[in-house]
Amino acid sequence: MAQGNGSLDDILRAFKQALAARDRPAIDRQVDALLRMNAPLGAQWRAIARVSLTNGQVAAARAAIERYAAHAVDAPARFEQAVLLAECGDVAMALQRLQSLPPGFPDVATRAHLHATLAMQAGDLDQARRSFEQALSARPTSGISWLSYAQLMRRDPSTRWAERLSGYHASRPTLADGDRGPFLYAVAEAAHALGDHAGAFAAYRAGGQAVRRHRGITGPVRPPDREVRSWPETGRSGAQDDPHPPIFVLGLPRSGTTLVEQILASHSAIAGGGEMTALHLAIDGASRMGAVDPSAMLARFASDYRQLARARFPGRGAVVDKTLNVTRHIGWMAAAFPASPLVYVRRDIVDTAFSCLRTYFSQGIDWSYDLDDIVAHFAFERDVLRYWRDRLGDRLTVIDYRALVERPEATVRALLDRCGLPFEPAVLHPEATARPVLTASTVQVRSPINHGGLGAADPYHAHLAPYLDRLRALDRD
Repeated sequence: MAQGNGSLDDILRAFKQALAARDRPAIDRQVDALLRMNAPLGAQWRAIARVSLTNGQVAAARAAIERYAAHAVDAPARFEQAVLLAECGDVAMALQRLQSLPPGFPDVATRAHLHATLAMQAGDLDQARRSFEQALSARPTSGISWLSYAQLMRRDPSTRWAERLSGYHASRPTLADGDRGPFLYAVAEAAHALGDHAGAFAAYRAGGQAVRRHRGITGPVRPPDREVRSWPETGRSGAQDDPHPPIFVLGLPRSGTTLVEQILASHSAIAGGGEMTALHLAIDGASRMGAVDPSAMLARFASDYRQLARARFPGRGAVVDKTLNVTRHIGWMAAAFPASPLVYVRRDIVDTAFSCLRTYFSQGIDWSYDLDDIVAHFAFERDVLRYWRDRLGDRLTVIDYRALVERPEATVRALLDRCGLPFEPAVLHPEATARPVLTASTVQVRSPINHGGLGAADPYHAHLAPYLDRLRALDRD
């Protein structure tokens, strides 16, 4: 296979072979070769940007997008560039590209929704509100626009938005199948804001069932079969003197992991990585090596992970990785990065379960749409956490969400000590840290550390009654 020093035809042939074989390192090598030779690929750079983004090669994806932009300068191409840049996490550049489009393109609703989403991720919540309202005026049947708007308006003491949404729901609008689920989640948020907890709970559950139908989920969504032990069992592979070991923030969705990441990212020596794909990609690459020395697998994993993390955050200090659904992979993290802090965030289990139920996750969390699935997943998470606490002891730091919001300075100082970093006052004001936040908590982390998440499920205990004992039994360890 060509290694990047052949003719354009050779490199393209090798690229196609690597794609067919799903050989990620080979794909990346050929993309690098195409970029270095500035190959005259025209609109094909868009597909190459998409491949690089899927492979976690954000720098290569950005470079491919720029080559696509140099070739395709019409409005549709510039809009596609904005979308790709947003997926790269480059919110500021995506906004610039979007604002360069002629007025009214591609259409008012689509443009306004993307603008609102980018503004919300960047922390400009007032602009996000105005753009969502523009999008909904142009396309009132957009379920995802209603949901994003409702999530944004949680912070607004006025209920006018909720009354407007409830009135629209009462008119029984005709919605596309893909819009129905997110729209019902938005209706639930409106009912919650109006104090109608029975109506809100019914809408959350109906929204979850609508999403399951749309995604073709017909049965229980259960955790992986004890994948916790699928790692090379050696603990002396990584470099003890790693100058910038990654910081892994773990925990169930909606447990406070984004808040902890935002606090850490407010420190001058840390970059917030969010929910990166690096961990899954690196584990997949190491696992494909087959029956080899476990130390070689860990070395491959560590090398791939570092390269992927630095591709997204070049020249920065330690990167915080809070990728969801990775607790079962703690063994890889602990063995390959023995100097890395492993931080697990725990929130009241009933509040966490309800918060998962009320959140529309765009992908990857299919168990969150049904309470029986939620309980099963929480039981799996409890077993995995117990397994690794027994083996890692103090290496695994557990942060209690209640302690974090009630005693933030003491809790954060202890966390920074664990990370080997000095205290900085900015970490107690994470809402002031200007950085894109792309997770479901993008609005919440724009507020000061507060008690708002405590007791979130209290008004719903009567509706959660069939599950309360099962959940609380998981929390007695």
